[in-house]
Amino acid sequence: MKKTFFVLFFVGLFLSSFKMMTSHDPSPHGISALQSANSYVADVKMRGTTDKQLVVLIANNAEHPDQVYLLENKNNYTDNVSLIHATIIYGDSSLIIQEANTGKYYRLKIEGSITNDGLDRKKLLKEYVGYGLGDHNNPSYYSEADAAPSTFPTTLSLSCHCYSNGTNMGLCTAGGSGSSSCSVTGSSGGCTVTCSAGNFACCML
Repeated sequence: MKKTFFVLFFVGLFLSSFKMMTSHDPSPHGISALQSANSYVADVKMRGTTDKQLVVLIANNAEHPDQVYLLENKNNYTDNVSLIHATIIYGDSSLIIQEANTGKYYRLKIEGSITNDGLDRKKLLKEYVGYGLGDHNNPSYYSEADAAPSTFPTTLSLSCHCYSNGTNMGLCTAGGSGSSSCSVTGSSGGCTVTCSAGNFACCML
């Protein structure tokens, strides 16, 4: 009887420990270990622009100076969001901006892309969808946008964009017809962009 009791006790102890190990969440807000390795914390300003696009400015992060994210879209987003110490997770087809205290988040994504970020769908504040998502390091545009009182300026000065198939863009430094993504780097910064189906990427210096 005692032998059976001890066997059951240790089996129960093992199962309890196994459950704790497998259910442990490495992040207080459900960010996976891989996402944590590819994320950073910064202040954020997200606004619509005069040319009806959506821009995210990153501040107070020494490793990401003059960082600009651009979601090219046809939805004319006019949102105005400012966050302190937000978690930024950037991938090829999506950008997550997560509030520091609540774990609630915004998602910017390329239309048609599959999102499997492991975050709690109930904490999604809003999802923004576009035909192109770009990452720009552009001191000139950053300064102009950061000084804007409300709406951010036009994004025409940014160097990486998506265009509808068949558009004549001439010679692109990188990308061009048939390219779903491209990137360039120059003396004044660089950029990369990924486009949805039906569009091509064009990066110019």
